[in-house]
Amino acid sequence: MSTKEKRYIKEQAYFNAMVDRCGETWWGTKTPAGKRRLQKRTELIFKQIKNNSSLILELGCGTGAITEYAAAESFFRRYLACDISFSALKIAKEKLTNFSKIDFECVNLTYLSYKDNAFDLIIGSSILHHVSLKDTIKEVYRVLKIGGTICFFEPNMANPQVFITEYSFYR
Repeated sequence: MSTKEKRYIKEQAYFNAMVDRCGETWWGTKTPAGKRRLQKRTELIFKQIKNNSSLILELGCGTGAITEYAAAESFFRRYLACDISFSALKIAKEKLTNFSKIDFECVNLTYLSYKDNAFDLIIGSSILHHVSLKDTIKEVYRVLKIGGTICFFEPNMANPQVFITEYSFYR
């Protein structure tokens, strides 16, 4: 088994365990600060959508906080919400069962199975520091349409709390 495959399995087990133990609260989107952060991020992301014909790929959707916002706005043709965690996807699917334009899929971000030039907008929140950046960005650019938009948000690794959390996970 390659180092990349081992990392993927470790990440998947970690996130399944976090979701199983903490549910949605782990991401902090239910706190006042988390709600504000989510609102600011979603406003910035969805300003990128040019029209209702957009095909959107959300990488690392978790339990569907950003996906839920997109569903409420419904300004896209199709929306594919992906995550590494089966547990997170289960919660997201349960929240968004009535939205036929949204699909969910468990994926490895370094090996996306989608066609080249498929998506108008690719988004992600707090995921790139968990993956092989070189491999993931290569795949993101491969599946992004020419003239498409990429929008990712990442935590501040200089924040001591974020640094300690990330450092303890990868030791």
